Amino acid sequence: LQPAVDLVKFAVGMDGRLVRAAADTGACGLVIEGSGIGNVNEPVAAAIHDAIEGGVVVVVASRCPYGRVYPHYGGPSGARALAGLGCVLSGIAGTKARIALMLALGRSREPTAIQSWFDSLLRAEAADHA
Repeated sequence: LQPAVDLVKFAVGMDGRLVRAAADTGACGLVIEGSGIGNVNEPVAAAIHDAIEGGVVVVVASRCPYGRVYPHYGGPSGARALAGLGCVLSGIAGTKARIALMLALGRSREPTAIQSWFDSLLRAEAADHA
């Protein structure tokens, strides 16, 4: 279990200070709760890029109660661009994603392995709601 995982909730007009503060103060992982399907703005995307470059594993979750983050929007701060930076795209809520990332970091720091595990969590949660 890796306890140094922070959760940042994105809001319109934010800058990257909270993301940078988490990375600069020792977070090993970071969950960004983005809008709708996981988009953020350009200042936050730039801070996410810097965090990843610094070795922080970043998961992007949606603030919506159900549904996953989809890499549809290709702008510089859309989920597609975030995935291209190496972000894990979540299908579970931010608070759950934080706990899941805490557990995942105890096994791997590889984003593709963590993405695979997050995808399996989404399938399990979907089966519970079926």
